[in-house]
Amino acid sequence: MRISFLKNISQEATSLARAAIGESTNLLRKEAPKDVFISSKKVLKKKKFTTQFSQKINEIINNFNNRPKGVEHFVKENTSQDMLDGFNDVVRRRKYSPQMMAKILKEPTKIDEKVLARLEFPNIEKYKKVTVETFKDLPLEDKKAFINQYISTFSGSAQAHVEGLADIPLFKSLKEIDLDNASIDEINKKRFKLLDDLMESVPRGQKEILNSPLNLQEGSAHVIKPPLTNSVKNIQTNDINIHGYKIKVGDLPENQAFYVHNMTQDNLTRLEALLLTDPDAVLCTGFKGGAGYLKGGDRMGVIVSPKTAKDLLVQAPQDASSGYGTTRNLYNIENKFLKQGNIDNEYIPNIIKGELNLSDEEYSKRMQKLIDNGAKYLEDVEKIDPELYGLIKKIPQDYSMFEGIMRPDIEAIYLPKDMEISQRIARFAHDYDIPILKTDAKKTIINPQDITRLSENTDKYYKKPKTTLPKGLFMAGDL
Repeated sequence: MRISFLKNISQEATSLARAAIGESTNLLRKEAPKDVFISSKKVLKKKKFTTQFSQKINEIINNFNNRPKGVEHFVKENTSQDMLDGFNDVVRRRKYSPQMMAKILKEPTKIDEKVLARLEFPNIEKYKKVTVETFKDLPLEDKKAFINQYISTFSGSAQAHVEGLADIPLFKSLKEIDLDNASIDEINKKRFKLLDDLMESVPRGQKEILNSPLNLQEGSAHVIKPPLTNSVKNIQTNDINIHGYKIKVGDLPENQAFYVHNMTQDNLTRLEALLLTDPDAVLCTGFKGGAGYLKGGDRMGVIVSPKTAKDLLVQAPQDASSGYGTTRNLYNIENKFLKQGNIDNEYIPNIIKGELNLSDEEYSKRMQKLIDNGAKYLEDVEKIDPELYGLIKKIPQDYSMFEGIMRPDIEAIYLPKDMEISQRIARFAHDYDIPILKTDAKKTIINPQDITRLSENTDKYYKKPKTTLPKGLFMAGDL
């Protein structure tokens, strides 16, 4: 029911926002003045909308106001909102100028996933004579640039993205795929094989992971959250030799909390590629610990923590980032979540302020003390602010904890106990000098009797919108 409700809200809000933009700019294409700025207040004052409906309109109009300028005339009117958002995102990330765009899109084009895949490679001419065998001879900077562009095509339709790739020797194995008859698994197997081949000549290891200070846009309303998880450093492990690698293996404590990013084994190389080529790489995680549950807890993953206290961007009691795909990056996460009044940005701070009776100023001072003392884990909070530590330890027991979004440090491999340690997993643990920590995946599922209690507690501080719908909308199940 909830998914259908959100879908209807998204469709209706999109229609209204696009209409409002269109009234002033003739649908924002070539007739649009470069300095047009649409105020969502003018749109929203016409009706009393639900919070979710209003937030969707704000998001769409904010994307319009922050759109890259000078490339609107390359986009046809019948481009969908999702594809338009993807277009604006790739233009911004790849720093397209109108002159660069003109070399790829010769005329106004309906943007689809094939076009987006092609646009991920703004300097493809540099690689037109490179083969998989000679890729290793390129400068490291060029290799990382190409790999980052390539992995950006991995979300969405595998067939469309392969079809959209340039016809160059590096993509020969993909261009030979019979896309009409090949299964998704067959296509992805070749996509990951190419990524493995490209990554072979790229240095790996913790010291190779790109780092940079968190640099948010002016006016960001990011609210600092305290460390919410434990360190893996004190977990007892044993050394083993497997697949030719010496690694550490241990059991994940049941009474501690951790962030886990679930994935398949094939995606380990994709994760490496992201961390090694993007200093602002963002991961979405589940929360392991307390009465809540870990999404995908029966799959392997990596245990992560925010690079610093500032790098935990969101901790939400729900699935907050679904549908973002390739646009799940720092810029877009910031524009969606780190705004004044965003419920996912302020969820944990609201709990702490409410339970400890803190003003905004008092809360900020407590967070600054943690930052000044380099707090990264719960163990650090216990030493610096025992009162705050006592509350934080209880939060996962009493409130819903579903998704965290952060710039991550990679700390361990998360592995269900019945899953074997493959050569790929062993190599990753060895290359990044992290332990493999096993857990009973059956204990990652939420206890049914906890659902009502968690929901009631969470509702105190997570202000959900009323379900009164604007005229013309309905909830699935009401028919």
